[in-house]
Amino acid sequence: MTVAPAATALRVERVSKALAGREVLREVSFACPAGQITALLGPNGAGKTTTVTLATGVRRPDAGQVRVLGRDVREPGSREHVALVAQGVTFPAAVGVDVCLRLVAGQRRPTPCSGEVTELYSRLGVDRLRGRRVGGLSGGQRRRLAVAMALLHAPEVVVLDEATSDLDERYRAETWQLLREYTGRGGCVLVTSHILADIERHADRVVALVDGQVALAGTLGEVRARLGGSSVEVTPAAAELAHVAHLVRAHDGGEPMPAGPGRLRWHTHEPLRLLALLAAHAPTVADPVVGPVPLADLLESLLATTGRVDDVHGALSGRTP
Repeated sequence: MTVAPAATALRVERVSKALAGREVLREVSFACPAGQITALLGPNGAGKTTTVTLATGVRRPDAGQVRVLGRDVREPGSREHVALVAQGVTFPAAVGVDVCLRLVAGQRRPTPCSGEVTELYSRLGVDRLRGRRVGGLSGGQRRRLAVAMALLHAPEVVVLDEATSDLDERYRAETWQLLREYTGRGGCVLVTSHILADIERHADRVVALVDGQVALAGTLGEVRARLGGSSVEVTPAAAELAHVAHLVRAHDGGEPMPAGPGRLRWHTHEPLRLLALLAAHAPTVADPVVGPVPLADLLESLLATTGRVDDVHGALSGRTP
């Protein structure tokens, strides 16, 4: 069974889940299209890892349904269309790397989403690990093995929970490139990561969870349009920092965001209006830069509106459900 690009490969429908008597997810719904990378984001305890386990059939929802290629993920045969790279990668220490790879290769059939196996091993550096036992691998090497196993004869949906967290810059970039090539062949990716620069660079869509509910879902462009379309950053004269901040605040431009020594930054849907205001009333302002709002700022704004204000980078690196 294959699915055409732009069709929904993975759908989470009004899913709720309680763990140890605590409601972790409440009527969570979102869709992951084929041919795209969807990033699942949120602060500690938002329910990201629980969502991942439900999306891959590892856990059963208390209510709602997860569908893969139109079928319930818990139905016999459905899970063969999904591969998971879990947050905590564990293998029996005495098992050889080659045994792990042969096991996966023997269980899966190649699909239109699959890449070339020898090239996959080479690009992730797994070819140089094949004579070793898993117990002798470093954390990054085990992570690369897990990614290779997920993409080996890759099924139609690949789910990765903090899969690049232990990788060095080279293999992190290679993993994202492999995922982009996989989606180019029609595959569907759902990924969690606290490395927001990677999400901003590679994800097609984002789903933000806050307190077990979907607070925001859409493309990065749609998210920016909702939370603040553009970022305007300037350098006032040192003596005019307070004056410029007050000027913009008085014209409903809001409070400036942290932007480095001597710099001020605002989120706005009207960047030209803001620049015209500064040109007319603060002509000494220098080095104006207009660009998209950084993803970290967008998430901080989202948490502020829901009463969950904390360090976004720290909040997104949590390991709880």
